[in-house]
Amino acid sequence: RDQPIDALGGGARGRASLISRPCTQSGRRTARAAPPNRRRAGAYVLPFSQLTSLHTFVIMSGDSRDNAGQAGKRRSSWFGGCRPASMAPAMALLSCVLFCLNSELLQALQTHTPAEERRPSPGLNLLLCHLGGLVFAPNFLLSTAYDTPAVSPGADYKTGLSAMLSRRPRLCALLFALLLMGYNYCWLLSAGFLAASVTTALFQTSVGMVYAMSVPLFGEPLTFLRVLGIGLLILGSMLASGVTGDKFHNSAASTGFGAGLAFAFTAAVGVALYQVLFRHLFGQWKHDVRFLAFFGAWISVWHVLVILPLLCLSSWWGFEALVLPRGHLAVGGSLVAAVIASTVNTLSLCIALWGSVMLLPCVSALSVPLMLCLDMGLHHVFPGREELAGQVLIVLGVVLVMDLAAQLVGGRDAGLGLGKMVLFSNRNEFDV
Repeated sequence: RDQPIDALGGGARGRASLISRPCTQSGRRTARAAPPNRRRAGAYVLPFSQLTSLHTFVIMSGDSRDNAGQAGKRRSSWFGGCRPASMAPAMALLSCVLFCLNSELLQALQTHTPAEERRPSPGLNLLLCHLGGLVFAPNFLLSTAYDTPAVSPGADYKTGLSAMLSRRPRLCALLFALLLMGYNYCWLLSAGFLAASVTTALFQTSVGMVYAMSVPLFGEPLTFLRVLGIGLLILGSMLASGVTGDKFHNSAASTGFGAGLAFAFTAAVGVALYQVLFRHLFGQWKHDVRFLAFFGAWISVWHVLVILPLLCLSSWWGFEALVLPRGHLAVGGSLVAAVIASTVNTLSLCIALWGSVMLLPCVSALSVPLMLCLDMGLHHVFPGREELAGQVLIVLGVVLVMDLAAQLVGGRDAGLGLGKMVLFSNRNEFDV
């Protein structure tokens, strides 16, 4: 523990949680121990001066959220005095609103585009929506700042394949580009066999998948109220989307019902893996804004270098014709939709690192009642009793999963008695 951290050369290879300066030296900044009631063995907050060259924080103590707060305050020059964790809820709400507005825009384009104009093919439209990171590409295209294994702070606590991927973010961005394109395209394929509302309801099962993976990976406590909230979210999505009504029976009677179910669940697994793997592999870069821009840029670059040729091959094989947009409304609307979608994708990367584990999937579920509000306000379409009950269940499920009731009453541990019924907890010391 008395070994100094090598912040300038290879410091990322050391276990920062086990390294500390002695606390008895006078006249200089030293490590500060965590509060006695929260302190764990071998857990200290390292001096800020020892970590500035790493452009990130490897802060660990008994309560990782307190340390994240200290790190955020010290990095005020990056975030204008605001902690990233405090910005995540606002970003999540903004991404939800933009997603719903973009859905309305795409729906309007399908309805009002003149017959002489031509909309882009689904694959090309998805590709355009994932090219927003090219704005940052000139700064990072030839950069190797994040491609050297020795400069991945905190990555040494990972082993095997996860360690290799976390230390090579440029190559790993290709995996995430394929994953991003894959689960979105599976959603489109599922909507071709099933009603879009049925596909949306099945897609919301990703909330439960994220929670199931976050328990062993991030140490999320497995509590009764959270499990109940997950169940209410999925049930509410099904009721709100009319899965239990005629739409589901009509879809079940179709010939491609099984394929539609398979594509919908594949899309749910894909989006869950996208969120959880990004947080697991690159949580150590959560306080480095440049890394988010770097990673987003390379996701877009890989779309151009790999996915665009794959779309051309699929068109040549006759799987899906590559259709370019034609006409002022089709071209302009497609570009606006691509800009909004790229903004949502960028916000999603920030939320995945800066927010809690369940923030992004819960906000995604909230898009269902928000779309209902837009339908009532713009299209004068009002829900039935079953759909309205589903919307209420979704909101109640989000409250339970995010533990909002306990926080409003008086903190995380001041909520209902059932909220303290922890069925399983394995919280990692590493705050990712």
